[in-house]
Amino acid sequence: MTDYGIAFADSWPNPWIVTGQLPLPQSTLTSGRFRANPAPNPSPKSSDQESTPGVQTTLDEQLFDNRAMTKIAISQLAMHLDEAWRRVTFEQLDALLASDHWEEDSAFVKRAPFLTFLRFVIFAGPTRVPSLGVGHSGNTLASWRNDNTQINAEFMANDKAAVSFIQQVGRSKEAIVWHGDVADLRLFLQRNGVLDCIL
Repeated sequence: MTDYGIAFADSWPNPWIVTGQLPLPQSTLTSGRFRANPAPNPSPKSSDQESTPGVQTTLDEQLFDNRAMTKIAISQLAMHLDEAWRRVTFEQLDALLASDHWEEDSAFVKRAPFLTFLRFVIFAGPTRVPSLGVGHSGNTLASWRNDNTQINAEFMANDKAAVSFIQQVGRSKEAIVWHGDVADLRLFLQRNGVLDCIL
């Protein structure tokens, strides 16, 4: 079941709060670490079972394991992804899961939501690399921005996503919120005239 609503941005609460900045190699990307409200949603798929970092002796080892999980998942879909897209995504994951960027309320990337993000990439074929983040529940967060539009997405287990986009309409900013299956997200963006933000 897909639903969406419309509100003006000045009165609509933004569920994504930027809490830090990550350096990106492309100036067209807006980078940040995001905090999102927890949305626990365990995946019933055996392929999506969480790969939670085990008990390690150091934080660096746990971060290494978490980076390895995300990069292996991306590498398994390498034939569908542009080399430059993979490279920039790897660089973001390295920065996001680096010990010198780690904060007390930071979270590891959970496997099932990250696989949902990758499924969206396959379904929608975005050519612009989003700014990546991780919510404190471990969900994967992504943000795209162009001159007039910003799209914020939270990817969860079970191929579900919650998306909001803010668009300049005259002198006002309009926000539209959507929740549904990632297989339908490209159509939602296209229907609302913001697909070019990810292409």
